[in-house]
Amino acid sequence: MQSNKTLIVVQASLQSRRLPEKVLMSIGNLPMLKGICRKVIQLKRPWVVSIPTEPADDGLQEWCEEMGWTVVRAVAKSQPYDLGSVVLAWVQGDQGRALPMRVVRVTADCPFVDFSFLPQLEGLVDRGAPVAATRTDLFPERGGLPAGFDLECFPFTPGLDVLKAGEQPCTAILEPPILVEPGFSVTVDWWHDLEWARKVYDCAGEKYEHIVQWWNLYRLRHS
Repeated sequence: MQSNKTLIVVQASLQSRRLPEKVLMSIGNLPMLKGICRKVIQLKRPWVVSIPTEPADDGLQEWCEEMGWTVVRAVAKSQPYDLGSVVLAWVQGDQGRALPMRVVRVTADCPFVDFSFLPQLEGLVDRGAPVAATRTDLFPERGGLPAGFDLECFPFTPGLDVLKAGEQPCTAILEPPILVEPGFSVTVDWWHDLEWARKVYDCAGEKYEHIVQWWNLYRLRHS
């Protein structure tokens, strides 16, 4: 039996080749992962941290569990990311969990992700909005979605037999997500990204209307 809820999957790993352990590096006195999870908790929706299966991320699992967060380890970092396996591992981890109708994925290296438009995005998914649309098309009443604050929201359709006892592997069919065209993306991949993000946060905090202005200013000055 499916629930009518959205499951939020926070994807995190210590295995970044360009900036190892970046999800535990601080922006605004909080590790990036903790800052994102704090926002997710405020949404009052089911959520889970998805961590790769390799031993290199064992320490991240321990850190998350010390925070009291639910962790799923279903996909190797070296393999293509399988959101369906993550969702089903979360469901199978507790008998009281039902399959979600929608799945939102956010990566832990996007410190300025904006969840304020999530209810509207959920509604768009339910109504079968086009797979690709402009920000203005999707959110005309807000003058379009501010650039740089992206989420992916997937209608989740489980395979017919994925939950039969003993069947492996756990796979699912994920329909194409609703994608919002980004104007730019605030993702921390390098040291200079981290330094810019820290400076932007110091200047703008979590006032999203200011973040784009400050981010572009720093990028212009240092490009």
